[in-house]
Amino acid sequence: MPEYLNYLEQGTNAASTLEIKRITIANYVSLLGKFQVRDIKRQHLAKHWEQIGPHAWDKHRTLWIGFLKWCISKGYAEVNEAEATLRPQPRRHRRD
Repeated sequence: MPEYLNYLEQGTNAASTLEIKRITIANYVSLLGKFQVRDIKRQHLAKHWEQIGPHAWDKHRTLWIGFLKWCISKGYAEVNEAEATLRPQPRRHRRD
């Protein structure tokens, strides 16, 4: 993960956005511990994201898509499981 954080720092992220990504990644590392990226399955990602709500789901999904693209480019993974998940449906207020 430190290599990926270095990669993010080279991008065009604002300092506050980079800090949020850093915190989110650190939380995932503490939650998952040491793991093989190729062992990540979309069911695990989707199940976790369903627990955190649609707004956070979209942010976490976007972060994971980028992370797994980077992992594929480095040879750590072969499939981007996050891309295969669906975006959360927007909630609309209904008037009955």
